[in-house]
Parts: sequence; structure tokens; C-alpha cells
Amino acid sequence: MSMSLKAYESYVQNKQALEEIRSTIDRLREETRAAVMANQMEQADELDNKLQNEQRRAEFFQRQVTEYEQEAEYQASRKRESHESSDLETRNIHNFLRFVTADESNKQEVMSSYSESRSALGYGDGVDKIVPKTFLNEIEAKAKTINPLLNHIRMTALPNLTVPAINKKSSAENNGMLSNDKSNNAIVDLAPNSINFGAFEFAVETELTKTLVQTSLTETQVELREQLGEEFALATLAAMFGTGQAHMNFFTQVSAVVDGSKNAVDALYKAYFGLKAKYRPNAKIAMNPITFALKILPYQDKSNNSKNIDFIRERVVLVDDIPEDKAVVGDFMRYHFNFNRPLELESEYKASPNRRYHFVLSSSYDAQFRQTEAFQIVNFAGASTPPAPAGDATKK
Repeated sequence: MSMSLKAYESYVQNKQALEEIRSTIDRLREETRAAVMANQMEQADELDNKLQNEQRRAEFFQRQVTEYEQEAEYQASRKRESHESSDLETRNIHNFLRFVTADESNKQEVMSSYSESRSALGYGDGVDKIVPKTFLNEIEAKAKTINPLLNHIRMTALPNLTVPAINKKSSAENNGMLSNDKSNNAIVDLAPNSINFGAFEFAVETELTKTLVQTSLTETQVELREQLGEEFALATLAAMFGTGQAHMNFFTQVSAVVDGSKNAVDALYKAYFGLKAKYRPNAKIAMNPITFALKILPYQDKSNNSKNIDFIRERVVLVDDIPEDKAVVGDFMRYHFNFNRPLELESEYKASPNRRYHFVLSSSYDAQFRQTEAFQIVNFAGASTPPAPAGDATKK
């Protein structure tokens, strides 16, 4: 907690009062000594009582001043530590990037610097290619701007994860999201009321020029964050709504469908309130921004009133990769995305023809529905144009 202006003003006042009291104490000591020397004992006793009162006041104000100064020093120390930690994190990311792009001839030398900064952050050994946490957070933050549902689903990085389930629809079908290895992609039989997360291949990639990588590690970090973050988002969207594994896909696993062909707004209401009470508090409405703009925002009822569009607006999450004729309504925390091992970053230098570094961010993953009943699909196929407001000149 930072020190407030009011606290500082009080500190200044207390310090001024303390200085004045100390001057009074010095004066009373001299007057008391003079009274004793003049054998004026009654006056000396009176002065001594005043002196003791001022000393007690001085102790009080000294405590106030000391407490403020100690708190101020603590806050300043925390700020210095935070700044130093930030600098160390940046240096560690740069050392990591040096390591993954180093030639075999100087990899050992670069590894020494990387190990030093890694140890200072408490990372330990055996994580040469594992993306530093701070850098991974940057990549994920970029991904969340493209797939905002990543802010609402459950994401973990736990090996061999098994979790409880209320209901589960499983499929051994391999639609080849990112892997063709059937032996690794087989889904094991599930024990009753449990979900075992598999280990499907996850790999996204990008390329940067040799000039950029060898000239500026800061810009390399920025470019990798932007480009790998975007690819990361697209891979998760493919799992949720595209050509990924069938058991991860909302449109193959969620069986509850609401007809939105006649009235898109009413259908979203029906889907939302059709959810069980335990799912509604966290429920979101995921839909294509074009659908939202054309079918929801212009809506007017027969009385020329918007039908509580704010209710939908507060819950809507706009996702480009959702088809324009569909929406998904539900508690997305009941969808669980797990990485079976930490994400690793590797690079390969390609001298011909473009002198580029090829970066690959990889892991193994699975995505599972904890409860499919927490979701409903709204199908807008054939949905009509929103009713025109009463009195509209185009209405016949």
C-alpha cells in the first residue's frame, strides 16, 4: 500500500511538533537547573513536572514519526525490489532467447548466463526450453485479446490430470487438430464420474529475421509475444469451435439447441434462462461480432423499445471464429483446457533462402467438458432481420 498525501502531511505536522517540544524540553531543563542553583525548590518542582509532561509528549510524537519513516522505508524497499525483480525477469527472458537461438558453438557459454538469471528467480535446473513464466504470461495475454473466452474457461498445466465429472461425453475420434499420431491421441476409458485428460500434440510456430533476432532482443520478445500469442489463440479456437478433436468441440458435444431463426434476442434469453440456476451466475454469451451487430443491437420490439439489450451486452463475449449463425450460452468455467507438460520454445536457424529463425512453441494438451449441461447452442440459421421500429417509413 503506498503512502497517502494525508499520511505525509500528518508526518510533517508531527515532526514539526516534535521539534518544538524538544526546544521546550531544553528550555525547561535550563530553567529547572537555574531554580535548583538558586535554592528555589518549589519552583524547581513545578518546572520538573512540566518537563516530564513535555518528555511524555515527545515520546508520543516520536513514535508517530518513527512509524511513518519505517513504513515509508518498507514501501521504498518493496518498490526497489519490484523494480529489481522486473529487471531480472527481463534479463532472464533475454538470456532465454539468447539460449534458444544460440549456435551449438557458443550454446554452453550462453547457457551459463541463462542459468545464473534463472537461479536468481528460483527456477532451478532442467528447464532449458521451458518458457519463463513472465514471458508465457505475455504470450497468453496476447492470445486472450484474440480469443477472449480464455479469460472465462479453466486453464491448468498439470501432468496426468484427472478430475471429477458429473456428466461426460467422450469420443475416440481423431479429427487431427495438430497431430496424426493415433497412438498418442487415443482417449482412455473413463472411470465413472471422472475425466482423464489426454496428451495431444500442441504446436504453434512463427519466423523472425536473423537481423531482428541478433539486433534487438527486446523487439524479438515483442514480436514473439504478438505472433505466438495470435497462433496460440487460433489453436485454442480450433479446439473449441473448429476442426479439432470432436470431444473438445462445443458444436459436437453440446446437445441442447435453441431455435433462434424467428427471434434472435428471445432465443438468447431462452438459452440463458434455460440453464440450471447454478450455471447462470457465471454464464456468458459467446457469439460472432457480426451477428451481434446485425441481429442483436438493432433489435426493437413492437413498442419501439429495445428489449433489455444491456442484459445481453453485459454477458456477451465476441469471438470471430464462432459461425455467424450460432451462439454458445453457458458457464465457460465448466470447460477445462489443460497442458500436460510446460510449454517449450525451440528455434532453428534457416540460412537459405531468407536467413530466418523458425520458432516453435509446443506442449501436449487436452480440453474437456466438465459438464456439457452447462451450455446451450443458439442456432440463428434463417433468422430474420430484426423487426423495424413502429412508424418506420420502410415498414409496410
